[in-house]
Amino acid sequence: MQQNPYIDAIDKLVEKVLSRIEQEIPLSGYFAPVYENFRNNDEATKHIAGLFRLSVYKMPAETVPDPEKRYIEASVFDSGGCYKAEMLIGSGNKEEIISIMKTEKFRLKLYDTYIRLLAMLRD
Repeated sequence: MQQNPYIDAIDKLVEKVLSRIEQEIPLSGYFAPVYENFRNNDEATKHIAGLFRLSVYKMPAETVPDPEKRYIEASVFDSGGCYKAEMLIGSGNKEEIISIMKTEKFRLKLYDTYIRLLAMLRD
């Protein structure tokens, strides 16, 4: 059976984002979005998708007035970097986001989401 080409990259990606969340995101209020990427090295799909991204951000206060609410988003950019498919995959306060992202369930969900986003770019 062929090993999944994204598992190791996803684990590293999540660890990098978790580290940045703990250091850069306050418990309440605005902050600059936190994100990390990895390049697609899978020969079977790199002509479709060039970059995978995991982001955590805050919506504008006029859209979501809760000062503690944060959102987790997965994105896949095409090989030229011109188009992307994105999906919201979680939300909560800082501690909830950290707790969610530390689970194996989250990593599997992220993998499944990247596969779905890859299919969206393909179509």
